[in-house]
Amino acid sequence: KVDGTVQGDIIGSEMVTISRTGNVRGNIKAPRMTLEDGAKFKGSIDMDPGEAPKAAAKKATAPAKATNGQAPIPEKPKADAGLALKGE
Repeated sequence: KVDGTVQGDIIGSEMVTISRTGNVRGNIKAPRMTLEDGAKFKGSIDMDPGEAPKAAAKKATAPAKATNGQAPIPEKPKADAGLALKGE
């Protein structure tokens, strides 16, 4: 779940949600995707479930971190595991 700002690509093994306070500039690849009312998004979405990347299919052992100077995605309960970020 994205509650803040992310600039770069996001890969989710299960689902990616951009909350009403979220702002994403980049591409998203995940089998399921939710944009809450008020969310800001500029990029493309690829929801082909047969193309799930191997790296994102593994459960994350640490919270995702943004490496491009943007605020990291806040740590959330287990339901949000499986996100990988690719900075531009």
